[in-house]
Amino acid sequence: MAPGAAATAADLPDRQAGDDLADGEPSVGNRSQRRGRTVRELAALGWIVAAVAASYLLGFAIGVTVVIAAYCLAAVRWRRRWQSLLFAAGAAGTAFVIAVAFISLFHLTFFGVLL
Repeated sequence: MAPGAAATAADLPDRQAGDDLADGEPSVGNRSQRRGRTVRELAALGWIVAAVAASYLLGFAIGVTVVIAAYCLAAVRWRRRWQSLLFAAGAAGTAFVIAVAFISLFHLTFFGVLL
């Protein structure tokens, strides 16, 4: 390519999917995407820790149900408040039924420290 000539798509080096380096520096968009992914992963670990702690304090069936309801109210957005409450109640009810099934299936006896 001649000096001062405009580069065309054919003159530019091929980029591979997943390349986040442009001229040796990570792009701002990719850094923020990585930071967002890290925050989401830490938040997921936080919800897991909350579920384990609630299960220890309240028992498995009630602890998991409380954490599911809290997650549904905090992380899932609906247009109307009643939709959020209905979704949280449905998810918490489903979680409770599944937790009770696990307790009866595996004959678990620990009911929590506080209960």
